Amino acid sequence: MFSFFKKKSLPLEKEKKDEIVYNFGNCQDVAKYFESETGITFDSKSSILKSKLSLFCKKNKISNFSILLKKIKSDKFLEQELINVLTTNVTYFNREFTQISSFVSTVLKDNKNSIKILCAPSSTGEEPYSLVIALLEVGFSRHIEVMGIDSQS
Repeated sequence: MFSFFKKKSLPLEKEKKDEIVYNFGNCQDVAKYFESETGITFDSKSSILKSKLSLFCKKNKISNFSILLKKIKSDKFLEQELINVLTTNVTYFNREFTQISSFVSTVLKDNKNSIKILCAPSSTGEEPYSLVIALLEVGFSRHIEVMGIDSQS
């Protein structure tokens, strides 16, 4: 009775044809391309890179890193998506406190009358402000010039 409600099953061959077989081997070519485009390296973090690339490929139904490389070279939108996945996309005050502390120590050792700081990328300004605030908190009273830069895609 109500047989018109039953789903017809697909032939087994059709199901296998649509299934993507992933083969994630060496990601060095993607890493080199990423470095040439952004200047960012993953030399000591290749396992993290491979993991993030694998997840990115699966999300975008890309079966291997060679195909990924071809696609990001020709599709700038996909390339920007990958850059967003592989880079830090957060900003807040004192985000990398150990780096800020090291920066302050280095500046205090220098006896110059002024300091110029280039903060790149600077996003919405929390990072460059954090540097200046840290210097002022330790009593740095010399002239401070700060330039923050960032790119917008």
